[in-house]
Amino acid sequence: MLRRNLIYTFSGEAVSKTLIFVVFIHLAKILGPLDYGYFNLALTFYLMGRTISHNSLDMHGVRLLSPLKERVEINRVLSDVNAVRLVFALVISLLAITAVLVLYRDFRVRWICIGFSICFIASTFLNEWFFNGLQRMFYSALSQVGIWGMFLISVFLLPKKVIYLSLPLVFFSSIMLVAVVMNLFILKLVGKFRYNFDFKQMKSLFVDTGYINLVNIFGYLTNTIGVFILSFSDDSSALGYYSVALQICSMFILAGSLIYRVTLPHLNRIYQVSESDFSSKVVFITKYLGFIAVLVVFYLMSYSRIFIARFLGERYLEVIPIIKVLCLIVFFGYFMMGFFQGLFILGKDKLLMYIYLFQMVVTFVLAVILFKYLGPFGIPVSLVISYSIGFVVFLVSFYKANPFDYSHIIKEIVLGALSIYLVYISFDGNIPMVFAVVFPVGYFALCVIFKVVNLLDIKTILRRSVLINQ
Repeated sequence: MLRRNLIYTFSGEAVSKTLIFVVFIHLAKILGPLDYGYFNLALTFYLMGRTISHNSLDMHGVRLLSPLKERVEINRVLSDVNAVRLVFALVISLLAITAVLVLYRDFRVRWICIGFSICFIASTFLNEWFFNGLQRMFYSALSQVGIWGMFLISVFLLPKKVIYLSLPLVFFSSIMLVAVVMNLFILKLVGKFRYNFDFKQMKSLFVDTGYINLVNIFGYLTNTIGVFILSFSDDSSALGYYSVALQICSMFILAGSLIYRVTLPHLNRIYQVSESDFSSKVVFITKYLGFIAVLVVFYLMSYSRIFIARFLGERYLEVIPIIKVLCLIVFFGYFMMGFFQGLFILGKDKLLMYIYLFQMVVTFVLAVILFKYLGPFGIPVSLVISYSIGFVVFLVSFYKANPFDYSHIIKEIVLGALSIYLVYISFDGNIPMVFAVVFPVGYFALCVIFKVVNLLDIKTILRRSVLINQ
């Protein structure tokens, strides 16, 4: 089941992220840096509101559903979780709309930000977490493809003159159509469920998710601080350039998170049986998250200019230096995902909250200071510094909670940095496309030689029991 779920999740992520890339590229070319920056600001309001309004119940719902078999119990969790999500969505939507009206005066900014803020009410009726909890990743993967597929088709069909004003309505419609289909599947799988607006139960769920909800909020705000600072900048085009760079890097981080989402239910079960097996499995996952992260950094630094020039055009070449700085958050972000997963399963929700709060404060302080002295370029620099500090804090925190062999992490950092640097100086930055294949093979060989990984790990990956106790 694990291997099948990995295939479904990976395929869904690959297709949906490809669709998102096409949407972003198309809109960036049509709208230009200024209006595209405003679109990304609106999307930030949507994602921030969705993160807050869901109250981390997605993760908690997976944790609650994973051990359940009876339809009655599954329906009870589904009813309780969705009721709390709906209440929070309505409240947060109202707050977001108020914030937009207070902060911004431009009609275009107000219209698109308010429109996307309403969209996360519709997202309440999406239940990817439900299918992940039951380990039916096919449905959650299909939902993401459906949303972005319909949004892409609609965007291509819209007349260019009204495309900016129509984006919120089109996105809302795409979400609602997919939500209807998802709920029909739920009806078929486990029967009818109702929204349980029981105050005592809602309060209990809120308390249970209190810390982890703040974790997600602080984590998301860390990534969006730069967007909000640049939205008040005199150079409004800088918001568009930064948005493109952040979206490209964030796509790779989100793609890596599929390993996290698929393995969470399995690791949760393993921990209940054997803490030693759990520790070894987390180490196994972080090894390959780190390996993939090094490759992503290499690709972003080597071929981002080719990608931008080919798909976005010459006017977006100012994005290149921002990407080359921001790509480092991918490396640190992958490791942080692995440690986050481990600490979450260990029940260290409060510790996670403190870590992300610390990282958010560090990012905000650095962003304000560096923006003052370095201008817009100081924003990506502040985010990279914040991520590197957060990586160290996560590593130390997980080690104290559950000691493990961290030598592979040090080796990956050194080997990855040296490998990329040597390739760069050898070709003076103009790295041939053949190295898109050569570099992964060469880097893997170095990892084997220096015992970061071993060949038996490849056999382990290909086995069905990769994360399941023997």
